[in-house]
Amino acid sequence: MMSGTAASIIIPVYNMADTLDKAIYSALRQTLKSIEVIIVNDGSTDSSADCAARFLKGGAEYDRRIHYAMIRHQGKLAACNRGIEIAQGEFVTILDADDTLPDTSVQTRAHVLRNNPAAVAVFGDAQYMDACGNPYRIRRSRPTSSIQDLLSQLRAPVVGPSLMFRKSSLEKTVPFDTSFARSADKHIACELLRAGKILYTIEIVYNYRTRRRPGTVTSRIRQWYDLCRIIARYCSFPENVTLTVRQTFFHLAKLIYECFFWKK
Repeated sequence: MMSGTAASIIIPVYNMADTLDKAIYSALRQTLKSIEVIIVNDGSTDSSADCAARFLKGGAEYDRRIHYAMIRHQGKLAACNRGIEIAQGEFVTILDADDTLPDTSVQTRAHVLRNNPAAVAVFGDAQYMDACGNPYRIRRSRPTSSIQDLLSQLRAPVVGPSLMFRKSSLEKTVPFDTSFARSADKHIACELLRAGKILYTIEIVYNYRTRRRPGTVTSRIRQWYDLCRIIARYCSFPENVTLTVRQTFFHLAKLIYECFFWKK
């Protein structure tokens, strides 16, 4: 363990001032107290920096466990890379600034990793919330043992943000490739699978906010493009062609659903 810190919670934030404090509060409420919270501001142009400042030295809600860094806008993976550089915890998890953690999330996942020293990471289930934070569905993950299995499933077997990993396991994987901006969670999961075994725990360890954002069509196309590049990187011919075709049809169907039927 590094500096007596069991776990580092990295919060990458870009223009999420309206939800950042909720993410921070949920991190500070963790039942495992030997944590640190690293907020990495990815060049936000809103009041995210002011929100974070409340929890830093001199702020109204100062907590010594919170650290802050700011980088020029480069995307989530660049912010994660910076957070990992700073992290002093034995374990690392990433919390998106519009999501929250259940109170026992870090303790549950740290317990699994401590009891399974050969594993490099653990993931679990997620509670889906609407834009107002109201829970409406549980998203179950399922065990996965290979990159091929991860990328071949139309419904991702791993809820990406639910991953917690050993910092020591990242020596051969960090920095993450920042060009995979729209498939960041999948890229992280692939890199961890390259590093070793990842485990599944049947517990809700993440609260995931779903909401319609501007530019749904553009965002979905970029996500599909990044996923095709991930498939090309981690899978060989002819499997990569088959997976690309499958994912293309799936993302087209998902886009149609989001544009015309999704009400959350």
